[in-house]
Amino acid sequence: MTREEFMRALDSCLYALSPEERASAIQYYTEYFDDAGPERERQVIEELGSPREVAKQILKDFSADRYPAQGYRPVRAGARRPAVSWWMILLGVIALPVLLPLGLAVLGVFLGLALSVFLVVVALGAVMVALILAGVLGVFWGTAHLAGWSVSPYYHWFPLGQALVSLGLGLLLLPLCGWLFGQGLPAFFRRLREFLAGMKR
Repeated sequence: MTREEFMRALDSCLYALSPEERASAIQYYTEYFDDAGPERERQVIEELGSPREVAKQILKDFSADRYPAQGYRPVRAGARRPAVSWWMILLGVIALPVLLPLGLAVLGVFLGLALSVFLVVVALGAVMVALILAGVLGVFWGTAHLAGWSVSPYYHWFPLGQALVSLGLGLLLLPLCGWLFGQGLPAFFRRLREFLAGMKR
């Protein structure tokens, strides 16, 4: 029996169905044969059995009202619809040497970006701490040498001014660093994790 003979016999056995139900079932088995390919036509016919047996199962499925909206799409135990054609598998094997390095390169870019952002934020925090520490130490040093101001004002006033500028810059960076460490950096890594999870899906 050929595919055409099988489909004609199956169609004639489905006279009890409505035109829409019959068309849905015929379309399913047409796609089933298309996915299997001409080289597996005889094997598919042997797996399915006789058209009368297939029609009996179809009538049973529709009588149970299993496929009211999405059309006839049964899950068959004995003859499953091929999910992936052999040429798709072959294409995946051929593309693997290209896709694998590309995927690793993309992953490396994102990891490098995450590491760069983290190091920039850490460096900014280190600069803030250094500025504040230098400013505080400079102010203490200047106030500890008040007696020498009248002898050498430049030698004492200039370092004290530098200390105050350093302390002021450090205090200006304090709110920014607090936001980066408290909210900005966690939000960045959370968005990055969500993006990578979306790529996996």
